[in-house]
Amino acid sequence: AILTYMELSVLASDGQPLIGEPTALAHASPPPILRSLLFASHAAVGPLLFGFTVGFTSPTGDDMARDLGLTSDQSATVSAIITVGAMLGALGGGKLADRAGRKRAIQTACIPFILGYLLIAVAKNFPMLLLGRLSCGTGVGLVSVAVPMHIAEIAPVALRGSLGAVNQLAITLGILLVYALGIGVAWRPLAAFAAVLSGAFLLSSPLLPHTPAWLLPRDPEAARATLRVLRGPGYDPDHDMAELLAQQHAKQASGTLTELVRHSRPALIAGCVLMLMQQFCGINAVVFFAQSIFAAAGVQQAAASAMAIALIQVAATAGAVLLMERAGRRVLLLLSALGLAFGCFNLGYFFYLQRDGGGGEGALAIAMMVVYFIAFSFGMGPVPWLILGEIFPDNVRGLASSLCVTLNWAFAFLVTETFAATKDAIGSDGVFWLYAIICLLGSGFVFLRLPETKGRSLSDIQEQFRAGRPPQGPMDLYVKIAAMVFVVVTVLIMFATAI
Repeated sequence: AILTYMELSVLASDGQPLIGEPTALAHASPPPILRSLLFASHAAVGPLLFGFTVGFTSPTGDDMARDLGLTSDQSATVSAIITVGAMLGALGGGKLADRAGRKRAIQTACIPFILGYLLIAVAKNFPMLLLGRLSCGTGVGLVSVAVPMHIAEIAPVALRGSLGAVNQLAITLGILLVYALGIGVAWRPLAAFAAVLSGAFLLSSPLLPHTPAWLLPRDPEAARATLRVLRGPGYDPDHDMAELLAQQHAKQASGTLTELVRHSRPALIAGCVLMLMQQFCGINAVVFFAQSIFAAAGVQQAAASAMAIALIQVAATAGAVLLMERAGRRVLLLLSALGLAFGCFNLGYFFYLQRDGGGGEGALAIAMMVVYFIAFSFGMGPVPWLILGEIFPDNVRGLASSLCVTLNWAFAFLVTETFAATKDAIGSDGVFWLYAIICLLGSGFVFLRLPETKGRSLSDIQEQFRAGRPPQGPMDLYVKIAAMVFVVVTVLIMFATAI
């Protein structure tokens, strides 16, 4: 693994292997599956920082407010400002990834992470803290755009789904890491640790490969050599090179917004809808109400409940890594959307009973919350990021990903800012029922308009998007059965609590 990384570090800079041809390393190189996982895991340090940043204020928010004298509104702003920074990073991330390469976009993301966490570590007042969080948010936006593209373009077709899910797994691991460290580490040392981690990632980033798709029009021989190192000694890159060349010849001029809308409109619509579904499926509401749900069941320790949620997400996302190439993206999304609707509806019913003076349903609410987080983690969490790296042609992939990710963070900001007003208008139960309806509508879109991308080359996926309605697969029957089971179980739950 070390020799392979040394070789790639030079390939990334001038296209020449460091130690002869890759076949010379046959005795020392890892097998292809381990090799692919190694490269994807290295890039996934970026999403790890993403998750660390998103979860940072949960264990540290109270201590930062006390030490810096923050008001409740200022504390809320410190938590939410990363969505603004992420929008800024995502807006520029696509163009940077197209011009300088996915690798350099990932490297660039390390800089705002380092600067942001250093500012947080030495913050003396609210403006310094806010600027640090804004800077970290910019890094989150860049990572959100660049890493899914990078992994999709370096992964072999048979592993692209599983390796793409590593992106979301790293996010959940980052959240778990900051929760675990936050139990015993003060917020300033915790920020300094994140700055050091970001710096270490930047120093190791020359070992990341440029993607063959990005290299091909610039240096075909470097693309060929990189494919050999990515796939292992003795690999014949001719088939992949022919596939990449076919994509290059199919390009319709430069990757402009006009071309994106004209030639890739179905894919753009799908990407935008998936981003909307990911934010409007209710994930922020469930996280917001988690403490009150645990309290209703007699669990009063906030740290313990947060760790439990993070562990559930890590375990379920790890399951998604294993299932992605077996079940397929479309089936996991459908099951996830139905599971989320099931969880949201029953959580809404829990708050409806609470409002009417009901009691004793705390254990049921926790069970529904666990169902919700599992459903989000194996489908709606990882799959939209994975699909973004698959559905767009090379020449507009950076621009399209940038637009979709910016929209994702804009939706996150909108949900956060309107959540309190929505809860006041329709109640806590109404909020969850609204999200349940959105999840059901989203499942309809996935069923009718989203083709399966499992086991297909990137060019085949893009061609299938132009073909219209996706054909039903054998797994769709299981989705229909799951939908009926969710309905029956919901009715039984309502009947049981009523009596």
